[in-house]
Amino acid sequence: MAVTAVMSPSSHLIRPLKENIPSPKADAGAAPALVTIHGDDGCSLCIECGKPVTEGLYREYSKDNIRLSRCEFCGAVADRLIEYELVLVGLDLALHRLPAWRHILFNRQPHAKLEFAQLWRMALVLTLVDTHIKYAIYVHYSSISPPNHLDLTDTPKYQLSLLLRILLLSFVEHFVFFGIIVFLTTWMLAVRLHLCRPQLRGPASTPYTRTFVTRKLVQALLFPNFGRCIVIFVMVWDPAFVVANLISLLVLLSQWQALRAVVAAAIALNERYNQQRKEDSVKRGNVEFYAAALPFVVGLSCKCLLRLVAFHVDASCTNLYLV
Repeated sequence: MAVTAVMSPSSHLIRPLKENIPSPKADAGAAPALVTIHGDDGCSLCIECGKPVTEGLYREYSKDNIRLSRCEFCGAVADRLIEYELVLVGLDLALHRLPAWRHILFNRQPHAKLEFAQLWRMALVLTLVDTHIKYAIYVHYSSISPPNHLDLTDTPKYQLSLLLRILLLSFVEHFVFFGIIVFLTTWMLAVRLHLCRPQLRGPASTPYTRTFVTRKLVQALLFPNFGRCIVIFVMVWDPAFVVANLISLLVLLSQWQALRAVVAAAIALNERYNQQRKEDSVKRGNVEFYAAALPFVVGLSCKCLLRLVAFHVDASCTNLYLV
């Protein structure tokens, strides 16, 4: 039984009409359209259990009358967060709630359907933000350090070279961290779930491929990094080294939750579109954990090793490499 909710859907949640079917609740003399809303590439997920929703997230009978769909597996409302503003969803993301990450990564438009070109631009912006944070922390700690008459760190040439080194370090860190996690996760899923096949058909005959999984993994690692922008506003009042590290820890936890959501969704979608590969719940849970935990631990270890090497190369920047 579906739950009826009244709202005015935002434009970013509505796609162009694909079918015009008279509503059974339409008023006399009116023929409102019936619109079925799917998530990214037709792959909608129940945010409670992570299973695919074949009937769409909700149906719109009129401008102010929609009906939320229920999950056929768990019986709960498939995605209650489609009625929430993005700010309220952001609070759930800050609390590391898995349903919120499923909603953002798979169901919400247009955030769920970003192409690789847009993701590259986002990665560039986040690299610049990371560079600014590290450079500001270095300047802060340099200003409170004891003066040295032989210190040449105040010269413009040194500051420019330092900024370029930090920019290079931030770029390499993100590239190594993201690359290792995406490669290992897609490889483990391809070997375990045979996702290396040319294509697996999803709802509305939408191709579900390794490219789809790769794009979702990149989104899962990129979106939490926007939390580091909070450090910029915090540093206006107090450029504290502890606050920057605390926010970095929260970003890592958010990346772990988002990665779990993508891996579990890949397994659930694979079971939905490839019935002969169904697994029991215990084995599926083990695959979900190892396919998410192992790449994340390896990627984080390589990132820490890279920072350790950078510290030995340039010991003058002791504090910024820990951010």
